Amino acid sequence: MAAELPARVPTRGAAARALGLMSERTLARRMQAQGLSFSGLLDAARRAAALQAVARPELALAGIGQSLGFAEPAVFWRAFKRWTGCTPAQWRAGQGTECGTDPNRLSSAD
Repeated sequence: MAAELPARVPTRGAAARALGLMSERTLARRMQAQGLSFSGLLDAARRAAALQAVARPELALAGIGQSLGFAEPAVFWRAFKRWTGCTPAQWRAGQGTECGTDPNRLSSAD
């Protein structure tokens, strides 16, 4: 999934095909058996990509959200705040320290 971002937002169908031509339903069953969900994995991949991109001050915050498949900047900002406890602008200004998060600890596994 991470390899697909930010070129495009991966779909469950594309992931199933990439994993050996299995059906979307088969992929969903296998993920469920392991306690995983496609949306959860996509959210984690977006989070990791967002943290890397927001750390680069030359990138516009609205453009980062759009490149990660968020339809509106506000949707990206809400997701980022859910992930980190602060907005992308706040995180960029303090690299997460003012938000009560340790930027070194933030990973897609959290």
